[in-house]
Amino acid sequence: MLSYPSNEIRQSAANVLKSSKKLNNKVLDYIAQGNTKLSREQLYILMSLFLIEGDKQHAVIDKFLSTKPDIVTSLKILLFRNKENNDDLFNFEVSRYLSHQDLKLSEDEIWQLVKHPEPMARAIGYSNLDLKNQKHKKFSAEKRKTATSDLLKVLIAKRLE
Repeated sequence: MLSYPSNEIRQSAANVLKSSKKLNNKVLDYIAQGNTKLSREQLYILMSLFLIEGDKQHAVIDKFLSTKPDIVTSLKILLFRNKENNDDLFNFEVSRYLSHQDLKLSEDEIWQLVKHPEPMARAIGYSNLDLKNQKHKKFSAEKRKTATSDLLKVLIAKRLE
């Protein structure tokens, strides 16, 4: 129903799914708007994986990513899931998927990524900072000292050299 042509039906389906409490309301609202470039199959897999817990989730995430979902949609979903734990499997795998894509990030998306709880998402954000921009360079220098991940510290240090 989330891919149905009628906005009213998509919104109604999203509202029903919101009652599960396992699904991110921002993600559901985004999907219900009908602006994603996900196929019906991809939407089904995506919704399924948010309802599955534990080891089974990995196989469903792999299946979702094997369909090569739209990178803009994948990025938006990752950004909407910025309140998840930093060990969230979906955020990690989508970040890894996006790290191999040719992303065209807006300034706002870069800042959202560098503040994301998922270290790989933050790495994508850091790698897209424009070090010719003084604000970006200053931020990178500060984060070089305070980053909690050794990998991120190394990435930032290399970019600042």
